[in-house]
Amino acid sequence: MGWQDELQSLDEQLSAGQIRAEEYRKRRDELLAAASSGAVSLRRVQRQKSPSVAKPSIANAFNGDTKPDTSKTADVTQQVPPVAWTTARPAGPAQQQQHPQQPPAAMQPPQGQGPPPMSAPMIGSEVFGTPPTGPTKKSRVPKFVIAVVVLALVAAGTWWFAFRGNNDSPQIAVPPPAATSSELSIDKIPNPTDSPLSTSGVLTVDQAQTNNIIRPDEAAYLSATDLQKIYFRNIVIGNLSYQLFAFQTQTDTGGARIVSGALERGKRASMVPASMEGLPPKVTLTKILNDGAAIYEAVYPIERGAVRLVVLQVGPNNERQLVSSMKRMVDMTTMSIKPK
Repeated sequence: MGWQDELQSLDEQLSAGQIRAEEYRKRRDELLAAASSGAVSLRRVQRQKSPSVAKPSIANAFNGDTKPDTSKTADVTQQVPPVAWTTARPAGPAQQQQHPQQPPAAMQPPQGQGPPPMSAPMIGSEVFGTPPTGPTKKSRVPKFVIAVVVLALVAAGTWWFAFRGNNDSPQIAVPPPAATSSELSIDKIPNPTDSPLSTSGVLTVDQAQTNNIIRPDEAAYLSATDLQKIYFRNIVIGNLSYQLFAFQTQTDTGGARIVSGALERGKRASMVPASMEGLPPKVTLTKILNDGAAIYEAVYPIERGAVRLVVLQVGPNNERQLVSSMKRMVDMTTMSIKPK
């Protein structure tokens, strides 16, 4: 029995449902592989349709209920060259050579040229990795980056031409003018101690009286002047209280009136003149020593204002401590706010 007969027998067994499709494919591949070792001939089996039997479809080809009529067949044998089986195993040395049928003249290659080369089969990874046949799209990122850079350069150039002005020399920022001695601020009042401030602020006469910073008789002579602001700082250390006032007025006359008003009030409170070594000129020093309390007070005029410094000691009198504390406070304040 030739391999064509065996192949026909496999077909009949598959159609009759005697074998499964998997077994049919396995035996068919083995049969074709064995047949490729020699001259290969294919047999076409042309089945004639029976008038009383419906033509089997592909769906019932593997169904045993449908059996085609194989009683009438026509055999047609065609010789195929060995190269037709490109997927078969290599032929052995005992392979028989047969002359294949010549293809029609229209399919024969031109004289002097061999058959066209056969492309290698493509494996699965190559199928899914096949590059597109159309033109490759170029990335648009470089163009976008270039556009952004160009726009940035244009904007920078426009800004430079718009704001550089008529003069090509570089513009130097001019700092604001430094505050003169006549312009008071809270920062000009020094802290004569190493301790933090207890109170600090800018007040009006009413605010200072409401917060018990000044007494009513002090508020009276201050309100009689052209006073604008009171800059105040207070530091309390142990039994000592340091009070620093800087009064800002509209005119120099207002500052002189504050100095005279503070001295007149001191006289009414029984304060007497005091002396101190190295006391700057224009600074007037007074004091009062009572049992359980002592006060040293200094006052001097400034440009459009006045300064008043007070050191209050509570408890037993220690005049040496008072003098030392007042000396330090006067020296630091007159360096920051010059007398006039």
